[in-house]
Amino acid sequence: MPFKIRVADSAGFCFGVRKALDKLIEIRNQTVDPVRTLGPLIHNEQVLEALEKRAVHELADDEEIKGKHVVLRAHGVTPEKRKQLQEQNAIVCDATCPKVGQVQAIVKKFSRKGCPVIIIGDRGHAEVDGLLGYSGEKGIVVTGPQEASALQWGPEVCVVAQTTQDPLVFSQTVDIIRRKFAICHEFNTICDATSERQRETHALAVESDIMIVVGGKHSANTRRLAEIAGKHCKTIMIQTVEDIDASWFVGVHRVGITAGASTPAWVIGNVVERIRVLGWEQTGPVIAGGFNLLCEFVRHPVTWALGIGLICFSAMYSITGHPPWIIAITVACLTGLWRTFGKRLNPAIDMVFIGLLTLLSITPVILDPKYSTGHILSVGFFIASTYFSRLLLFDCLHVQADRISGLPTLPALIRDAASTALSWLSIGMGAITVASMIAATRSPSVAALIIIPAGFAVFQKKRLAKSGWCVLCDNLYLNLPGWIASILSITLKLFFPG
Repeated sequence: MPFKIRVADSAGFCFGVRKALDKLIEIRNQTVDPVRTLGPLIHNEQVLEALEKRAVHELADDEEIKGKHVVLRAHGVTPEKRKQLQEQNAIVCDATCPKVGQVQAIVKKFSRKGCPVIIIGDRGHAEVDGLLGYSGEKGIVVTGPQEASALQWGPEVCVVAQTTQDPLVFSQTVDIIRRKFAICHEFNTICDATSERQRETHALAVESDIMIVVGGKHSANTRRLAEIAGKHCKTIMIQTVEDIDASWFVGVHRVGITAGASTPAWVIGNVVERIRVLGWEQTGPVIAGGFNLLCEFVRHPVTWALGIGLICFSAMYSITGHPPWIIAITVACLTGLWRTFGKRLNPAIDMVFIGLLTLLSITPVILDPKYSTGHILSVGFFIASTYFSRLLLFDCLHVQADRISGLPTLPALIRDAASTALSWLSIGMGAITVASMIAATRSPSVAALIIIPAGFAVFQKKRLAKSGWCVLCDNLYLNLPGWIASILSITLKLFFPG
């Protein structure tokens, strides 16, 4: 029996990491000048390797930085280092996480008053080092309750937390500090996203036989997720899909997956896909082989092209009553070429292909004088919306990787949230168009073109809300609806020609 896989909703980039990457990518896209980061921008080797391919490197200690773009890491830096960069005439871009910036402001405020500041966090972590820089000589780092117990009594203290700290550790440590100081100004500066990620990890681990935590080996928040999950079930921390060992899953039925705040969606997606395949392999060679064959079939560009050809064929056949073989084959061939050579290179190329495919698709309607302009426009709009929505749904799955690597797909250029909304709008407009086609033709075969994709859209929306885009990386649900809807439509037209 295949695994029951559950992926944490919060797995993947947090707001601060996403914002830091957006700032860096914006600079990289706007200039050909050298771009440097002050230390690793985030704690994820796969992202850093992708950025290095775009000539974004860490600033070397002895490197001349005058006139160069220097991006401050999401964890923040000390005020002394910031001042040093400005004095050396570097073009500084501050990508510090806004939440970290708030903690820096608190530390700066109380240290200026002469109040000691206790930072509950990991000694030597980049964020903690930056906070110490804002505390001057007033900063003290404690890692937990044990170190807090060794503190001497004092009249007043300010307490903050590393933004990725464990809330339980923070609470226990603050309880001890309160007994050590007459006045304790405590600020729970743990990021809300961190708290939610940890709560979700706890709930997922309780219901799982094994937890896979995906993230960089230097990521503090990823290590904490592994620690939390490890209290409830077998837990393994990995960086990439290559780290997975099939022996971990022997006798396992329920698999939970979460990821640190610096882990990109494509890494999570690859892990999910690999574990899903391992689950099917445990069902036996026949079933596993069939599943793998199906996955390879629906992923292949030829399948995608044939699916578009089928949609074109069924739409034209439902309207005209004549099978448009030549047009459908031409559309399928052009789509295959598009997916193989032109796709994911430039949105302008995509738009040209969509226009060409749409024109070819509606040619039989245009040439037939018995069909009105309304028929032509409705069919054309339906075909165009079908192409466009499938294009955007596919590219939205890869938007993080495309933005980081520099591929100028439409979602990468207009941001994934806007492109996802645009894709659903396209699907909705296509559905409205099909409804008008049903009213005009009174053909049940046309209805199939809306019923199947509409059901798919509802299912897709539930799946997205539950598990995120990363779960859809196998593309299984992008190809089958077009095939099913088209075949059903053609079958209905054969048996119910009216």
